[in-house]
Amino acid sequence: EETVIDDINVDYVLSLLKELNGVTHTMLVLKRDDEVVLCIGGGSEYFVITMTNCNSDNLTLVKPSGSNNKVVEICAGGQFSDFPDTIAIDLNLAQQAVNNFFVGLEKEMIWECNV
Repeated sequence: EETVIDDINVDYVLSLLKELNGVTHTMLVLKRDDEVVLCIGGGSEYFVITMTNCNSDNLTLVKPSGSNNKVVEICAGGQFSDFPDTIAIDLNLAQQAVNNFFVGLEKEMIWECNV
């Protein structure tokens, strides 16, 4: 079920982020007026976070401490899949991504370009 909410604030989005549980709530999509879109899938332990910017670049948030040799199963958008640990984002980093998105500082995080 899709719900569209206009004029949201960061605190409300952070509360929605905590509702992602990897079962019934598995996707949160944020869109700014400048056409930057942040997609957060998964929950409650791990998330996959992607961003599309105004240049149509498709980016995935990377955690520097992740291992390429480890795989994490995450349900994003209702679909289970195995993801490399390097993009299995914990709640703290997901919250940071949301905060940065709201103030336009998402570029300060580490993103991998998806070709």
